[in-house]
Amino acid sequence: MVWGNVFEARTFLRNYAIINKFKYYQVKNENYRLRYKYGDEKCEWMCYVRRNYDGHTMELKSTSNITHTCRGKVVDKNKLAHTGWVANEVVQLIRSMRSTRPCDVQEAIWTKYGVDVSYSTTWNAWTICMERIVGSYDEGYIVMLELTVQVLLANLRSISTCICVLIPMRHLWIEYCSEYHTVAKYVTTYNLPIHAIDDPSEWGQPGYTVLPPPLVRGPGRPKKQKIKDQDEYLATVGDVENVVLWVT
Repeated sequence: MVWGNVFEARTFLRNYAIINKFKYYQVKNENYRLRYKYGDEKCEWMCYVRRNYDGHTMELKSTSNITHTCRGKVVDKNKLAHTGWVANEVVQLIRSMRSTRPCDVQEAIWTKYGVDVSYSTTWNAWTICMERIVGSYDEGYIVMLELTVQVLLANLRSISTCICVLIPMRHLWIEYCSEYHTVAKYVTTYNLPIHAIDDPSEWGQPGYTVLPPPLVRGPGRPKKQKIKDQDEYLATVGDVENVVLWVT
């Protein structure tokens, strides 16, 4: 039996022991050789894997004794199913389904391997997987202040300054923005845009001609009508005659 590298060999042997419900301990665990023995001294099971001359592949040597002289224990728990192993087994499941919770991880391990892992183990494994996918929350919280400063320096007079002030005040930042910049207004304005045709030969002939409205006023410069103030009044014909007689 040959494996591509030492990591594949370790993974295979661990999965083999978990599926067959037995535990082993490591005599040698190096990058070029692996030697495992059964946890019970009465059993002669022993596995010896060594790297080939190509410097990469690992091969199971003939000195190994992979025949069990005892029966596997019918138990649901196995010390080999630790947090790191659980995380490696379910990382693709969590990556494809982000809503996976620790209880779902626990059920997936039980369904695939028949091993009952504790909730604390599945919680730690779920946390490791989430950090692999989206990054560490603790590290992000540490660099958050520096990232905020860099955003403000790179975007002078931008809305980022206002957001940093409004969020701690628990104000809705959208109330301080013009309604024109909302998504609803954008959709209303550009719902049916008119796309230009680059090739004039594809324009076609118009079906009708649009003419301007007819001119209703006469030729010449229009007279300007003075807008009177409130204290001014409209003089009548009688008032004009009285003024003329008084002057004469």
